[in-house]
Amino acid sequence: MNIGLDFDGVIANTGFIKSLAAKRLFQKELPISCVKTSVAIANNILTDEQYKILRREIYDNYSWLVETPAISKSIESMNALIKSGHKLEIITARFPEGREHIESWLAKHSINVPLTCVGYGVSKAQSAKDLDIFVEDDAKNLVGLIKYVPKLFLFDQPYNLDEEVPMEIGRAKDWDDLLSKIESL
Repeated sequence: MNIGLDFDGVIANTGFIKSLAAKRLFQKELPISCVKTSVAIANNILTDEQYKILRREIYDNYSWLVETPAISKSIESMNALIKSGHKLEIITARFPEGREHIESWLAKHSINVPLTCVGYGVSKAQSAKDLDIFVEDDAKNLVGLIKYVPKLFLFDQPYNLDEEVPMEIGRAKDWDDLLSKIESL
């Protein structure tokens, strides 16, 4: 199968790094459950301007990516999928200018798969149209793929557990659960 994966929140633990960046940049405690823009602002943890600075900083400054850990079991699971004959591709909302930073992070983790950077706020539909499966941590990005990708999974993170998803979208609680669901298809 052709499997597409989002980078932030599925492979790389960007929630952790956003929390760390909030502490270093603004001396604010940003729980991982509150790293979504709307939640951080609604809970008066960060202002809109602070969140824009945080997002720009972590996505544009390679030093943050260097510190970003992999999601638990993501690397091993990706390698297992490749070994089983699946074709993987990463499609991220990061801007193309940061592509080589992501490629360096992936190389450090011994992952060599195609990477597409569509840019923040741009639909992933065109890039994902030939996939059998797509895995994402942002439900609204998945909703835009319902017509294009046969099987969609929302990868559970503390910041998306309360999100309701249409019935066309499944949930994966972690990489073990995701692998089990892929194997059952």
